[in-house]
Amino acid sequence: MNKYRKGDVVTVISGKEKGKTATIQKVLVEQAKVVLDKANLVKRHLKPRQDFQGGIVEMPSPMPWSKVMLACKKCDRPVKVKIVIENGVKHRQCKLCGESLS
Repeated sequence: MNKYRKGDVVTVISGKEKGKTATIQKVLVEQAKVVLDKANLVKRHLKPRQDFQGGIVEMPSPMPWSKVMLACKKCDRPVKVKIVIENGVKHRQCKLCGESLS
């Protein structure tokens, strides 16, 4: 079971974006990376197409998932996660307060 899923709220714990809170847009399991919505933005020069004028566009770039931690709503900070099995179903829990993160 992967620790991160699309739509999870995470906090960046290292790098130039340290301290930012963002939502996961995409999880790239093979590369061990995540794409965040408002963090790790890069500028790309795109050519014009039929439906796009072209120009310089800011877009999110993948970052290693070792640089992010899940954010607990109850604790209001980045936390470690433990996986608990209840009735044959896996759930993610905050290690500090026990709040369900699934």
